[in-house]
Amino acid sequence: MATFTEEVRPLLTPAEATQLMKDHYAKVGAVRRCLPLPSYDDQNWKVIVQCSQEAIDKTYVLKIAASGAACRGHAGDDATRAALDCEHTMMRAVRTTGVRAPDVRASDHGEAVVQFTWKSLTCFARVITWVEGIPLSECRGQANGALDRALGQVMGATDVALEHFEPRSDGADSSERMLAWDLANVSTVSRPYLNELFDDEVKERVTKALDAFDAFLASPPYALLPRQLIHGDANDENILVDEAGVRPGLVDFGDFVRSCRVFDLAILLAYALFDGKGSSMTSLLADSVLDPAETMLILQRACAITAAYHSVCPLQRCEIDALYVLIRARNCQTILNAAHHFRLDPDPYKLVSAEPAKRLLRQLGQWDAATFSDALRAACQVK
Repeated sequence: MATFTEEVRPLLTPAEATQLMKDHYAKVGAVRRCLPLPSYDDQNWKVIVQCSQEAIDKTYVLKIAASGAACRGHAGDDATRAALDCEHTMMRAVRTTGVRAPDVRASDHGEAVVQFTWKSLTCFARVITWVEGIPLSECRGQANGALDRALGQVMGATDVALEHFEPRSDGADSSERMLAWDLANVSTVSRPYLNELFDDEVKERVTKALDAFDAFLASPPYALLPRQLIHGDANDENILVDEAGVRPGLVDFGDFVRSCRVFDLAILLAYALFDGKGSSMTSLLADSVLDPAETMLILQRACAITAAYHSVCPLQRCEIDALYVLIRARNCQTILNAAHHFRLDPDPYKLVSAEPAKRLLRQLGQWDAATFSDALRAACQVK
């Protein structure tokens, strides 16, 4: 079972990260600062370098992955390198659609990935371009029709770009990998963490949503869902909103998997619909009574984002009808994985989406699946 294990997480110091840049990426520029970025199994650094040719500072991301990390299904050295190569290929394809996604910078020796050893761990370093913008998580509660449309269009364009990717011979994109954040694995990987929830109401709500998801997986409509390579983790930390709010950027392709296409849209909705409340226990208590107007706004925004996605990447009726169950399943995955990961490694970043996910799961419970699906189909003009 894929679980978070600190033993396979690289934890370089700022000095070590700086030295890594000097040893392998001197051509990128002279390092001025290395600042840690939040992450799960991998380690990410915001690197500011002075570019001598242009006499200006540029920003990059130094990403360090370890062989055996849970986020890649405990893949070994070769499989980890293959997975990183698949990420790079996906990013290139997505950028061709106009979506703002990272690009890879080669090392001084022309390598896309630099392999090195850190405290007996086999690690892989990459430098990618910085995508400007603020995380969508900082826009919670700021409902914006233009941004909602842009979110749907970006996710649709991403899936169109990945639609024709053939399965890799090295298996890097195989659906057989047991990934902790693969939505298809929520019951296998995350359900065992139910005992780590101490709020009985939340536990009951999560259990019911997971039961509905399991029933859906065993139903004929699930078998009809189109499958392809997907991004797999369009959460509100991986979507960066530009100043105008019309060209969101998409980062962190590390949870890619070959799975149901509509999973990408469901995952996007599971975070984009956060209303800015329920981000702390205090606000949860203050909002114990749900506002019907706010609950209606959730549905309206879901319709807008789904219709925008559909305008770029046409959805089948079976995909639209699956969204209610899938969004709630992702909420459960977020809640359960956060509880488990935080117990093992009490980093506040692990809880960044847990409380909002609990609130959204409760809000979605005010709708039945048929009413929710009818509204989405009407928005997409799909009978």
